[in-house]
Formats: sequence, C-alpha cells, structure tokens
Amino acid sequence: GGNGVLFSNYVRQSTVSGCEFYACGDSAVALVGSTDLMNGTGGSYPAYNTIQRNHIHDIGVFGKQTSGYFKGVARANIVAENVIYNGPRAGVNFNDGFAGGEILEGNLIFNMVRETSDHGSFNSWDRQPWLYSETDEPGGALGLSPETHQLRGNFIFNKNFLGSSNGLYCIDHDDGSSQYNDTGNVLVYGGVKYRDGVNRSVSSNLVVYSLGAAFQVNGFATDRFVENTVVLNGDAYTCVGKTVGGGITTMNNRFLTPNDTSLSFRTGGCGVDGSTLKEWQDGCKCDQGSTISSGVTAKQILEMAAKMLGLE
Repeated sequence: GGNGVLFSNYVRQSTVSGCEFYACGDSAVALVGSTDLMNGTGGSYPAYNTIQRNHIHDIGVFGKQTSGYFKGVARANIVAENVIYNGPRAGVNFNDGFAGGEILEGNLIFNMVRETSDHGSFNSWDRQPWLYSETDEPGGALGLSPETHQLRGNFIFNKNFLGSSNGLYCIDHDDGSSQYNDTGNVLVYGGVKYRDGVNRSVSSNLVVYSLGAAFQVNGFATDRFVENTVVLNGDAYTCVGKTVGGGITTMNNRFLTPNDTSLSFRTGGCGVDGSTLKEWQDGCKCDQGSTISSGVTAKQILEMAAKMLGLE
C-alpha cells in the first residue's frame, strides 16, 4: 500500500517532475493539509507546488478510492503535462475547494474508473465552506469563496481501452464543486457534469461522441456552457432539478452530427424535449446563437482536436 509521494501540511514551492509512478498501492501523488474544523487560516496545507511531466500508471493496486493526483485541503498548485492512465478511480481528484486556485493543464488522462463507478476521469467534490488567509500568511485577510480552479488544455478520455468502461464523464464536478473554469479541453466519450455548486464555466471545449453536459443543479443562475463544439451521438444534455432555462446559461455552441441534423435534439429531463435544435431554442430560450450541422468526418474531428491542443 501507500502513496508514491505525499506532501503533508505545510509544503511550499516544491516540485515533482520527470518521475514514473507505477504499481502504487494507493495514489501516485497526494497533497493533503489540515485545518481546525473549517478554519484553515493556520497555513498547514500544501500550496504553490508543481507536479509536472510525470508518467503515472497502473496505480491503486490496494486502495481503490485513489488517483494519479489527489488534493485535499491544498491550494494553488499546478498539475501540468502529466500522462495518467490505468487506475481504479479518477485520474485526478480534487477532494474539496478549500482556497482554490488549482491549475490542471495539458494533461493526458485515459483508462480510468476501471474498478469503481459513478465517477469521472477528472473528479471534484466540495461539501463545506472553509476560511483561509488570502495572503497565505496567518493574520491575513479572511477568504471564504475559493479562487477559481482552472482546467485547460487537457486531453481526457472517458474510456478504458483495456476492458469495460465504468466512468460516466470526462469531467465530473460533483457534490457542490464550485468556482471552476474549464476551457480548451478535448473530451472524448464523455462530457461535463455539474452537480450543485455555483460559478462553473465550461467554454471553448471540444466534446466528441458524448452529450455536452449533465446538469444536476439547484437553479442558481451562475453556471455556463457556452462556445463549445460538441459532436453528438445522442442526447445534447441531461438534467435533474431546476436547470436549463432556470440556472444554466447555454449559448453559442456548435453541435455537429456525423450524418445529418435530423438526429433528435433530445435533452432528457431538461423540461423541453424538442426534436430539433430550433424547438429546443424556442421552448426554453436556451442555446441562443447555437448551430447544428452535419457531415463532420473523423479527419475533421482529429484536426479540431490537434488545433485545440496545439499539436498542429
């Protein structure tokens, strides 16, 4: 058992780079802090560290609630350009929002959620507020709302190429996850889930062969799904609760179908189940400025993905 690398409590300006993590009993890299109940102003947490260009695979041999990168009560760390695959649960798990400011950028994640379910290749949770020092020093101004987390330029597959796939989404913002900006990601075989929480913006992503988003939210009008390109193979969205038309902004998205636009613009549970994009737009005033077109090819999808990831 055990983690590959553990940053515990006060750790600053440290780097894990160029390492291979293989057959770890639990997580590969874990950053874990501690608080006095909800008071995190003492500074006993990892912050401003960098986890970069590591090869992380075949982890969680004994512990299954594990991931390639795990953070709990940590802030403003950078996780960039890692390759993470073959694990029982999420490739990356943000256990809570705490002070926020985490950056997940340029990572490749696939073959995850192989031994569990109800999870995403990236997963986040957040079930309580925290107090923290905005200056990262004891006695600094108090913060309560976390700084925005950034997920950008990642290439994520909701797919296990070695067997059955149990994951539901590429990005799973679960249980009150708040303050997220997801942009410029390529998400294949899985879209984005919002569950409760506030202030999530999903924009300018490429979602391939999946629904765009699953909304399971509470009606606060603070979440956005805008300017994304979605290659549909079924529902555009799914909804639970007061969502699209009440608490979510959807607009200026581009929907593509491999064959033709007669594919039903189904939106399970969202209150409007139009057979066309226009019926959906007229029924709830959603997706204003969005378009749908047919004839997209595999070659075109690959070109769009390469451009978005800077691999041209």
